Amino acid sequence: MVGILIVQNSPTAPEGEIGTVLEESGVRYEVVRAWRRPLPDAADWDAVIVLGGGQHAADESAHPYLAPQKALLREAVAAGRPCLGICLGGQLLAHALGAELTRGTSTEFGFQALTLTEDGRSDPLFAGLAPEQRMFQWHADSFTLPPGARPLVHAEPGAGEQAFRVGRRGYGVQFHPELSEHLLHQWLAAAATPEERIPPEALARAIADTDRHYPEYRRQIRRLIANFLTLSEL
Repeated sequence: MVGILIVQNSPTAPEGEIGTVLEESGVRYEVVRAWRRPLPDAADWDAVIVLGGGQHAADESAHPYLAPQKALLREAVAAGRPCLGICLGGQLLAHALGAELTRGTSTEFGFQALTLTEDGRSDPLFAGLAPEQRMFQWHADSFTLPPGARPLVHAEPGAGEQAFRVGRRGYGVQFHPELSEHLLHQWLAAAATPEERIPPEALARAIADTDRHYPEYRRQIRRLIANFLTLSEL
């Protein structure tokens, strides 16, 4: 067993609950802060997870460390190696495989109702998860599906793609399965600052929803992470 390579794209978007589940499962992992040092060879790892951030996935001139991540994700999909792109990571995976990106003019923030598609209900990543659930969102940009990808989640009309599988074990999601309770409270505090431009009503709704939805959300995301370990044969 080698373990999982985790690529972090923002100091405020760490591995969170993913790291907790990996440690509890005895799975080795390494977190690479992409803005600080080059990525290792993905072939040295059993699986790859790419985390989120506020960058636009096509803006490689401003963020030159994004292009190597796209190459890493393309290589992982081509090799059949499990990979999971989260938020920005999902956008990078989609763009790396030929999808179009759309810069958001507004932000999706908070617990959003999502429904698994027929493919999603039979996909191993979502095994044991409720077909209807609320997942936490914080993103503005969206994307089309890359060629050959299977949509796994339906969202509200106009919300854009939310989850897809490409190849046998390549996944991209817009919601945040890394969101521990501690990280959630950090994000709610950050969202209250003027520079984040979160509508006050969206922030108030997310705060009110936390006690109501987070306990079940945590159970769902921990199951999803465990499913990713299973399909990664870890």
